[in-house]
Amino acid sequence: MSESLGRAVIEVTASTSGVDAAIGQVRRSINDLGVKVASSNSTASKSIDRYVANLKTQAAVQGMTTRQTELYKLAMRGASDAQLKAADSALKLAEKQKQAVAQMESFQRAGRMIGAALVLSLIHI
Repeated sequence: MSESLGRAVIEVTASTSGVDAAIGQVRRSINDLGVKVASSNSTASKSIDRYVANLKTQAAVQGMTTRQTELYKLAMRGASDAQLKAADSALKLAEKQKQAVAQMESFQRAGRMIGAALVLSLIHI
């Protein structure tokens, strides 16, 4: 003889909306992190590129005069022939002005020395 105890059904329902939201948040965080890393890498790469470019410029201008260095830098920036000629004229003028100032200072020193020598010669007369 068999006895039947009955039949029972257990129904379990669970909401996965919280889990789905958490997974979505994790995905967004990972994507945001990827964007930040890519941005950081891009910034670092640009900085390194600028540094390398500066080193190349330093090597290229080694032994050049100040005027030659400035003209080289302008040429590397894409200056036209007319712009380079104008810059060359301006740089030459600045060099001449510095030379003139140096000569004037030299003449002033020489004048003071001659004056001092005259005073000393008059004292000994």
